[in-house]
Amino acid sequence: MKKNKFNNIIGLTLVEILIGIVVSMLMMGAMYTSYSIVNNTYSQVTSRATISRAGRDVVGMMMRDIRMAGYKFYGDNLFYVPGDTAGTLEKSHAPVIITKEGDSFPIHKDPVGSGKKESDDKCCDQIDIVYGDYDFDAAPENQFLRYKITYYAKGYGDPGNDDIIPYYAIYKSKKKWNENDWEVCDDECFGDVLVRDYLVDMEFIATDHNGKVIDPPPSPTNSNSDKLFSIRTVDVRLTFKSKQEFFKSKAEEDEPRLMQGLGNRSREFTDKYLRESILVSIHTRNIVGM
Repeated sequence: MKKNKFNNIIGLTLVEILIGIVVSMLMMGAMYTSYSIVNNTYSQVTSRATISRAGRDVVGMMMRDIRMAGYKFYGDNLFYVPGDTAGTLEKSHAPVIITKEGDSFPIHKDPVGSGKKESDDKCCDQIDIVYGDYDFDAAPENQFLRYKITYYAKGYGDPGNDDIIPYYAIYKSKKKWNENDWEVCDDECFGDVLVRDYLVDMEFIATDHNGKVIDPPPSPTNSNSDKLFSIRTVDVRLTFKSKQEFFKSKAEEDEPRLMQGLGNRSREFTDKYLRESILVSIHTRNIVGM
């Protein structure tokens, strides 16, 4: 700082002004860097919390339905449909049917833009849940009811882009029938209702009363059909991905990010998206026999 000898005015020299500007720029740069770090950390925490919260909501919905599997009122005289043929499998009254790994969709393009697509994409299992109900207001011949809830996955994305399906989504359907008619549709019936998008994988594992995995899961048409009423627990794994890129950089090809399944069903990724899994064991307390 220098005093002018003519008018006694104190001012700053050019050098002092430049030094002040440089110091201000350094402080602003430090503040921006700190803000970026805090903002990125907040975004990551928010992304994890969003995936976890949405996953818990879906699992809670599945838990309520799976726990109802096999439930029926005393005196239920609905005709039992075994579904042991291809023509009747869809109408099967088996309490739980798990279908492993649905269609494989080419959902990713080669990252270098060659147009090559990944195949054998392991998504997703389907579960059908059947339980009974009773309508006190219906005519006596229609009071006993049966419902079938189905959770399944389909490719979900831009319907105008047939070249790539970016991710999957969980869908739910509900059917109903009474003593006289199959699928008595009313306001309780629905199909293809979107439950949650940004799904990576959905896996169901059935275990018996000894805690042993029933493999393959019992179905009216496979070798384990006699174990349809032996399911005591259904292990559920849902894996979702973040909507925006999560990591700063892609993983190396020789050190990819791992998405672990319940068994050998694991996958590797190199992109920047976060994938989180929610796992829960659900007891089928109403499956006790024919």
